[in-house]
Amino acid sequence: MQTNLAPEHMQFLHAAVASGKYQNETEALNEALWLLKRRDELLTILEVGEQELDAGLGLPGEEVLDRLEKRA
Repeated sequence: MQTNLAPEHMQFLHAAVASGKYQNETEALNEALWLLKRRDELLTILEVGEQELDAGLGLPGEEVLDRLEKRA
């Protein structure tokens, strides 16, 4: 598969590999895609949470803060 990345993305990709954080471009791109997938998963979780709040299924803010304080 061949990809055509914008020049600024190619520069960023080369710099990431040159920094030593990634062994090669494929490794860097695989992590980028994993992060994109994870972002989409988190956005879905947030959307579900928002729908639950809109449906009245959430907890009062004071109760949430009390629970967090007890954990801390």
